[in-house]
Formats: sequence, C-alpha cells, structure tokens
Amino acid sequence: MKSNNRLLRVSAHGGHSGEFCLHAKDTLVQIVETYADQGFAWLGLTEHMPPVTDVGLYPDEKAAGITAQQLQQQFDHYVTTARQLQKKYAKTMAIFVAMETEFYAGSVPWIQRLKQLYQLDYLVGSVHHVMEQCFDFSRDDYTKAVELAGGYDALYYAYFDAQFAMINHINPAVVGHFDLIRLHDADYVQRFKQPEIWQRIERNLQLIAQKGLLLDFNVRFLVTVHQAQ
Repeated sequence: MKSNNRLLRVSAHGGHSGEFCLHAKDTLVQIVETYADQGFAWLGLTEHMPPVTDVGLYPDEKAAGITAQQLQQQFDHYVTTARQLQKKYAKTMAIFVAMETEFYAGSVPWIQRLKQLYQLDYLVGSVHHVMEQCFDFSRDDYTKAVELAGGYDALYYAYFDAQFAMINHINPAVVGHFDLIRLHDADYVQRFKQPEIWQRIERNLQLIAQKGLLLDFNVRFLVTVHQAQ
C-alpha cells in the first residue's frame, strides 16, 4: 500500500498482548502506542477468540486454572479496551477491532455469534488443532498430533483440509500463519514437495486468491526448527 509514493506501514494481524493472552507480553495500550510511535497507517487488533467450553482451553490456560467463562469475560474487556483505543487514535492511526479464530468442533457458530455480538471489523482465520488436538503450543503437543493423525504426511493432509474448510465456513479477511503445520518438522521442505500435500497447498492458495484474502506469514518455525537441530 502506497500514499504519495511512500510505502505505508500497516498490520492486519497485530498479534496478542500479555493483558489478554498468557503467551504474550505487554498491555494492549503499550502495543498500540508502539505501532503509533512507529508511524503505522492502520492496525488490526486480533486477540484470540475465547473458547466455546473448557475443552478448547490452551495448555497454559489449563495450567493456570482459567476457565472458558473467564476468558469470555476477558474477551469482553478486550473489545471494550480496543474500541476505546480506536476512538483515541482515530485522527492519527486507523484501528480495526478483530479476533483470531480457532477451528474445531462447535467453533463455527460460536465465531459467528461473537462476530455479530461485538460487531467485529474482521476475522483472522487460523487453525491450531487437528482432529481436536492442539499442535502448536509445544513440541509434545505436535508429536501427539502426528501420532493421532497417523504420521507427518497425514497430519499435513488434515491441517490443509481443515484450513480449506475454515476458509469456506467463516470467510476470514486474513488467513493466519498459512504454513503453521511445519512448526516442528525439520523435513518440511521435502514434505512440501509431495504431490498430495502440494495439491492441497495450491488448492487453498487458489481459494484465498479467489476470495481476495490476506495471508499472514508465520516465521516462528524458523526458531523452533533451528533449536531442534
């Protein structure tokens, strides 16, 4: 995006704050202030959606004894805070209030309900579960997902199939970390070359292009794969 031949700085997936996410840092106010100080033209705030039930809790949330109901209340506070920031920075930086979704059993109607209830500006559609198993929180979780799927290849099939279904069901404006499934796979380059996996990647990218969606590129795997080597 350019304005008067100047490249504008924008963020459609502003990340998470420690205020509303256990695996993040800083408050939402601090994060927005940093974006503003760096001259961003617009910013999308995208905290995690609250889980439907306790079954959808992340491991760190379970360990902390947090409930789905508490996270639902926290999400309400997030939207209130985000709308206040939206008004505060209206003259200097556009702020959009959104959320990053999950995709597991029962999530679609819940996502639609949250979007309507809070009049969210858009959705970031992400997949963190395969066959109801969260795979991205730790290496152990990833290994469990591999075993549940019946191998690495099958895990990739299930991930990209779930992503395809997610895009069709919730129609997000942004597809979160398209290639997250390679997070703990040091052999992802060779795996991507396999026809049944690559066909799914091309299918999903074609759907994204047809719908005119944005892609969020994930670089976390660069750290995790490097640490494993």
